[in-house]
This record gives sequence, structure tokens and C-alpha cells, in this order.
Amino acid sequence: MATLKKIAFAIDDFKPGSPGQRLLDRFLIGFAANGAWTKPPNRLIAISIPDEEWNAELDRRVHEFGLRRTGSLKEALQDADGVVVAGKAAIGNANDVKNKFIVQHTPKGCPIFVYGALGQDPGATGSLFKIANNRGIPICSGTTLRTAWRLPELQLPAGAKLKRALAIVPGEFPTADFLGLEAALPFSGIRAVPTKRREVGAELIESELRWMFNSVNSWHTVEDVADRIDGEGWGNLAAAALSRSSSPLGTSVTDGRTQDLSSTSTFASMAKDARLIQMVEIDGYRTGIIVVNGVINDIVFAVETDDGTIKSAKIHIPPEPARSDFDRLAEALEGFFATGEPPWDANESFHQVNLLGLIRYHRQVFSSQKEKQAAKPSPDSPSKKAVPRREN
Repeated sequence: MATLKKIAFAIDDFKPGSPGQRLLDRFLIGFAANGAWTKPPNRLIAISIPDEEWNAELDRRVHEFGLRRTGSLKEALQDADGVVVAGKAAIGNANDVKNKFIVQHTPKGCPIFVYGALGQDPGATGSLFKIANNRGIPICSGTTLRTAWRLPELQLPAGAKLKRALAIVPGEFPTADFLGLEAALPFSGIRAVPTKRREVGAELIESELRWMFNSVNSWHTVEDVADRIDGEGWGNLAAAALSRSSSPLGTSVTDGRTQDLSSTSTFASMAKDARLIQMVEIDGYRTGIIVVNGVINDIVFAVETDDGTIKSAKIHIPPEPARSDFDRLAEALEGFFATGEPPWDANESFHQVNLLGLIRYHRQVFSSQKEKQAAKPSPDSPSKKAVPRREN
């Protein structure tokens, strides 16, 4: 395990509660891990941040904790043993140009972690991976959802035989959609998949049929989502996932009455807006994401095994301002930087970008169709009648 002498932070802002602030403070000041306070060893923490985003809180960290302010991003990356990138945009968006610069100028072999999506464009992200591989740079991306506690704790062994997984997430595009991918995609990463065998010369090559998608479909109205929950067979998983919520909305908030969220009609009556994204892989495995507002206020998921057993849990996101879920992420990144081994499958970072691009495209198509429909005159709208000419 390598000794880390310098960690570089390339962040776009340092507002209280931003991912950049939360992660930098943990590497600079310390965090709770394994029942004790983990104090960072004596090492250099360098930061690159736009001049207009520098503030008094960063000055405090320079004077009290030895934070090093650098004159350029290139200077911050020099001699780094680990790099943390945190942007200012929504978690589902990314800066492809900046990320490429970082991969090109980070020391060879130095691990890089990007908070949120690794890229905006799948082509640019593929090129990024190629540059990183050529320079021996381990790279991965994600959020605290990767390491946050599951309630109840739910761990499936590698090679588990799974049929499908569903995540239910509140929020807005693209952050909620990306968090849905963060919650649901890891199950496809660990499941048992068929292998394809082919002869190449005298060798028999076996390759997994993983991350090969037959289709990605989406529905964008509450009515359509409710219909597809039943029509696509997501009802049992949705009920199991929703049962894990500790923050149901509706009458639970207004007067304390409980509600049966497993009822599709109740779900539809509570939802302010909803969309369902369904991804089907080549072997029939399905991943579903329901983004809905007005039903619950936390992130839940369910997974079904081949024998029909359904397991579900809530992803625990602690309340503001502490957000101790960043402690667990910082702990995982310490290990990543010291060993060069990503804490989860780095290939998922690329597939997240690719799938989010398809989700974005479907959303644009739906919006365009909605605008065209709104522009059409209603059958009941009054039409202009010809005024008869008066004869003189």
C-alpha cells in the first residue's frame, strides 16, 4: 500500500454542503471511520479552484490546516498521489474538457476520482478511458450512494443469479436519474451472466454478455408510469422498495395517517410528476428507475433473484448539514488512492454516461412531442368562420 504524500483537489466551488467542500474537509481535517476518528497523516493537500470561487473559508483552511493554494490546475496535479474532481454543475452533468485535461496532466499511475458522472458525452468518455489506460491511471466516478449504509444491510455475493432491479428516486433531471443509475446498476455488475464462447485460432475465448443492452425505453407521465408499473411487471418490486421508505409523503405528512404506497392508484394520486426508465440487457436482465416527486423523499430499491425472491432496502442519506455518508466515501477513496484498486467496477462509470445520454435523448424527444401537441389547435377550440360578403 503506497504512502500518500499529496492529494490534489480540482473543484469548481467551495460552498458549504458542496461535494468539493465535504470531501476536501475530510481529507484535510479528518472523518469518522470504523468506530474512531481518522486523522489524516502529515501530507500535502493542494487545491485548484477558480479565483472567483475562493472565499474566506478556504483562507481559514490555509492558515489552520495547511491547505496549499495553487496557481493553476496543472500545478495542483503535479506529483499528486491521488486526485479528487468535483464540479459545480448537477451531479448528472460533467465537464469533458476539464476531465480530459486532468487525465492528460495527472502523473502516470495516479488514481483519479470524479464525483458524479464521469462525462457528458459517451464518445468523449470513451476517449478519456483510453487515455487513462495508456497512462496507467485508474479512474472511477460516483457519489456517496456507492458506500452509504443500506437499511437493512443488503449484500449480494458476486455471481448471484438475478432477474431484475428497480430503484425509486425523488428529484429532478439529471441528478435524480444519475442517482437512480448509482442505486440500480451495481446489481448488474455483480450478477451471474451468460458467456459466449468462440474459437480464435487454436484458442477458445470466453466473454461475458454483460452491459449489452437490447433496449432502453422511458415513460414520462404519471398515468403512463402507473400503467407500465403494472404492464411491465414492476409492481412487486415497487411495493417492496416503497415499503422501506422512512419519509413517505401525502397524508403521512399532513395528518399522520398511513397510506398503502404499494397501491398503484395511491402512487398515481400522490405523484406530482413521474418517469420510468427501463433498460433491458441482451440476456433479458432488466434495470428499472422510477423518478417520482410527491410520494417519498428518500432513495429505495428492490432486486429480484431468479427464484422470485425479492429483497429491498433504503439507501441511508443522513440529514444536513453533517452528511456522514461522505465519511464512508472518503474512507473508500483513501483505499483507492493507496492501492490503485477502484472501490467498485470502473466500467460502470462509462455505462452510466452512455445510459444517461440515452435517457437525455428520450427526454428531449418527449419534450418535443409535448410541444408539438400543445401547438395543435384543440378540436373544441372556436374556428374562424368566413364572413359572408354583403351585396350592394
